[in-house]
Formats: sequence, structure tokens, C-alpha cells
Amino acid sequence: MAYKFSVDSLAGFDEAATIRSFAQDGFEGKELRWVTYNAKRNYINAKYKLAPPQVQINTSTSNYKPIGGNNSVNAAPCVNEDFEGASVGQYFGNTLVGWTVASMNNPCCGAGQACVNIATTTVGSPEIWVRTTPMADPWMGTLPNSPLGGTKVLQMNDNNWGSLCTRISQTFPVTPSNALFQFAYAGVWDGSGHACCDQPSLKITLKNCAGTPLACPAISLTPSGAACASGVPGYTVTGGVSWTNWVIKSLDLTPFLSSCVTIEVTVSDCDGGAHQGYCYFDAICKPMTIQVNNSLFPVGTAASTVVSCGVSTATLIAPTGLGPYLWNGPGGSGITNNANQVIQTATAGNYTLTMTPPGSCAPIVKVITILFAPVPNANFTNVGNCNSFTFNNTGNGPPAIQTYSFVGPAPPPTFTTTAASTVVAFPSPGTYTVIHMIDNSGCTATVQSVIVVSPPPDPAFTLPTPTQCLNGNSYSFVAATPGGVHSYTFNPVAGSPAAG
Repeated sequence: MAYKFSVDSLAGFDEAATIRSFAQDGFEGKELRWVTYNAKRNYINAKYKLAPPQVQINTSTSNYKPIGGNNSVNAAPCVNEDFEGASVGQYFGNTLVGWTVASMNNPCCGAGQACVNIATTTVGSPEIWVRTTPMADPWMGTLPNSPLGGTKVLQMNDNNWGSLCTRISQTFPVTPSNALFQFAYAGVWDGSGHACCDQPSLKITLKNCAGTPLACPAISLTPSGAACASGVPGYTVTGGVSWTNWVIKSLDLTPFLSSCVTIEVTVSDCDGGAHQGYCYFDAICKPMTIQVNNSLFPVGTAASTVVSCGVSTATLIAPTGLGPYLWNGPGGSGITNNANQVIQTATAGNYTLTMTPPGSCAPIVKVITILFAPVPNANFTNVGNCNSFTFNNTGNGPPAIQTYSFVGPAPPPTFTTTAASTVVAFPSPGTYTVIHMIDNSGCTATVQSVIVVSPPPDPAFTLPTPTQCLNGNSYSFVAATPGGVHSYTFNPVAGSPAAG
């Protein structure tokens, strides 16, 4: 790379002040020459209104997709977000199923790249792989399976120093089934005294359907350090290199329900070109839920009601990755400003959960109403008369709601009732399963029974040869169905025997 420009081109550029500023930010040696060159290049471009070179992207090529706001929206809520549907190995161009891959070199990004939404201009990345876990890593020793499940993860960038930014992005509609975007990351970032905005970085950012960057939610995971007090703490630091094994974070997408978003994940070396930054990444799209007594309940709306059945206590677990957390419960619950992800209570009432994850637009507030109810008793008897059956509820009575449903050759429609007895007509004979469910304040119990609906009797009869009598003919009627009560009527009535 040429580091010299003509004097005329740089007229007005304060090189000494620029070098002092970069030196104060921790740049030295090759890095200092690198960022100074880039500052000169940007000055000349701005002075003479020179546009940076544009890379032509062939979007008509199979598997190639436009970068940025023109991403195609996946038909499914999320596609291959966990990389389990991808083959293991290195990926070239834009061939990673479900994702758009792009990259650029940090000298084009300029100083401060970790704090701005840089534009990627190259299709694909020279440093992107789908890996099988567990696997060896030079800093972590062993990278175990992702805590989100599966055995495949994505590696972005490598452990050699350089100046590469690698980005993956995916655009999808937001529905209740994927309103929580949960991701796990592990990686290594060699800050070595740089200011926060110049360090190797990991960022997760969003765009709306129109491709406009959203200010929030957005997460920057740049490690803190000697020159980066505002960075993220908690990394292990070895020889000035910050690293971490798997960590789970989440993005709340409920504000974008019935719309779409683009998730962008960007991993970068430092902008001076002499320090590494690489990351292992995994993700999963899930509904926004809260766990109560080992069962998941949707909390996509601001208020939800959960009934705990047959128990006197409830254990509530907030969604992982959305901390810090703050719980407040009703009087007598003992839950006041509780900062744990998990709480336990024996008091019914409203519990307010406030979550303030890094990069969120505002605190995420959910009100969960906890109720306790006994497990109901579901039971019934039946009395059949041909195709008509009377079902008698012998379990919980009103206000419990009963639901009857049927399985068989011509089942009657499902219905609900609070009546003690219900008569149901079956249109066709056969064997039926009757399913009886009792709902008592949200707690349910089910029982079922098999009944046989007999075909109706055959009304046919035969008429043998009549017997001649002095006063007329005598007839014997032989019914096709023996037994039971048989009734006969005659027409015309005049002169006919009495009905019987």
C-alpha cells in the first residue's frame, strides 16, 4: 500500500495533529501508519468529492442476495438461524443458506469502526466457516456445544491479526413464534490498549423492513480495557487479549410483530490492522415466554395470566439473556426489587417483571398474574337409547366448564356446557370415543370412554299366505327384528283392525 500523497492533494490536512490524536488512542507502528493513511485518503476523497470504489454485486447469480435494505424476506420466520441446516466447512461468496454474507477491510472503515454502522461492500468473506462442536480453540482450550443446542456453530474471522470486518444478516417476518431472538457467542478480541471504538468488536444491530438502521435494540459487546472503560466487563484477559466461552443474550422483537426486521451480526479485527477479533456464533428464534413450574407460558403481550394447578407455590423464570431483571410482587409475597432471574412465591396476584438488557430501547415490562387452583376431577356416565345418549357429569360441577368431543365414523360436533346432563344424538352407528374435559379456572383434566351406537331396528316384516276364515281372511305378520315391542297401524282406517 502506498502511504504517500501529493502535497497539493493534502493542502489543509493537519498531519501532525492527526498523528498525535491517533497516538493518544493507542495506535503505534504499523497501525499508526495504517490509520494515518486512511485519514489522508478520506480527506482527499472529501476535498475532491471522490466516491469510494463501488463493488458490483451480481444479484442474479444463484445463491447471491443483495446486501442491506434490499435483502429478500425469508418466507419462514427464521431460516437456518442455528446453522444446523448447513454443511460443515468454509463458505465462499453468498452461499450460506438463510443468511447474507458480506465483508470489507477495516482501512475502508476508518478509525472508530466499532462505534458506527459500517457499510460492507464485498459479497462473502474470506474468513467464515460452519464448525462442528465440541472443538479445540487456541485461547479457550475447548469450545463446547452451544448452550442453545445442536452441534454446529458459525465462526466469523480467524485468530490471525488483520483488518477484516465480516457480517452476516437475515431478514424475516416477526411473529409470536419468533418474537425472541436468542443468540450465543464465544470469541477472542485483542484490544491491546485501544480506545473502545478502535478495538476488535462484535455488534448485533437491526434494520426495519425498509432497510433503515434502528437505533435500538442494538448490542455492542466490545470488551472493556485500560483505554476502554465503557466496554463490556466479564471477559477473561490473557496477555491483553479478552476472550470468553459461551454467553447467551437475547433481543426482544415484540415491538416489530406483524412487520419484519433484518438482524446483522458484525465481527471485526481492530481498525489499525494489527490485532485479531474472531467469534463463534449461534442463534435460535423462539416465542417470548416465561417458565412457571417447568411449563412455558407466552408473555408476548404486556399482561398475562398463569394458573398453577394442584400446587401451592410457583417458581417463575424470566427469559434468558434479557437481564438485568427486577421483580416486584403483591403485598405479602416478599418479592420486592428482586434482581434474580428466578423467583418463588406462594402468593397469588400480579408480579411485575422489568428487564433492561443492554441496547434495549426501553425497559421491557411484563405483568404476570399468578393464580392457584386445584386439579379438577373429570368423570361422567352415559345412558344410551339407540342413537341417543345422555351424558351425566359426575366430576366438578358448575362453574367448571365441560367440553365434549368425539372420535368415530360420524362424530357429532364438539361442544362446551356447564349443564349436569346433556343429550347427544349420533347420526350413524359405530364405535365412538367420547372425550370429556373439565376446565376449572384454567386447570384442566380429561377422561374418555368408548361407547357403541347400535343401528336402529329393521322395521320390515313378511306376510305369509293368509288363512281363509268364515268371516274373512286372517293374516300373520312376521317382524324381521324379533323381540321388543312391535306396533302396527293400518290405512285406510275404515274397516281396518285396530292399531296395536
